[in-house]
Amino acid sequence: MKSINYNNIKIQDLENIAKEIVSKIFESKKESFVIYLEGDMGAGKTTLAQNIGKSLGVTDHMQSPTFTLMREYDLLSEINFESNTYKNNYKKLIHIDAYRFENKKEGQVLKLEENKIDNIALIEWQSNMYAPDADMIINIEKIDDDTRNIKVEIN
Repeated sequence: MKSINYNNIKIQDLENIAKEIVSKIFESKKESFVIYLEGDMGAGKTTLAQNIGKSLGVTDHMQSPTFTLMREYDLLSEINFESNTYKNNYKKLIHIDAYRFENKKEGQVLKLEENKIDNIALIEWQSNMYAPDADMIINIEKIDDDTRNIKVEIN
């Protein structure tokens, strides 16, 4: 497992962190990719998810899926960053928030195992549900209103 630490990151820097995360996803060349987003309430999990979506070409406003449990977004077939162009074989970004689940079995209604092929899944509060194994775990620690420490573990 490889770890990358980003310390004292400002909220406005999350876009650059998201691009680095997306680059790691493409470099993995995996058929599907599962990311756990961990951190306390208000740490910035949804904000980072929105920046990852933006880096993947999502043009819709990404809202928190807390009440809908899951939202899906279509992805572009090619992603351009400043110095790199990536062919994107992933079809959808699936954003899940399992905060409201009262037991792990409730997550089975999402049929994530069936839907993860050719997709990227971002899962907040994954400990509240049975989830596929993570390819990446992102832990966000809130330092103050504008500053975060972020640890990215890549399997």
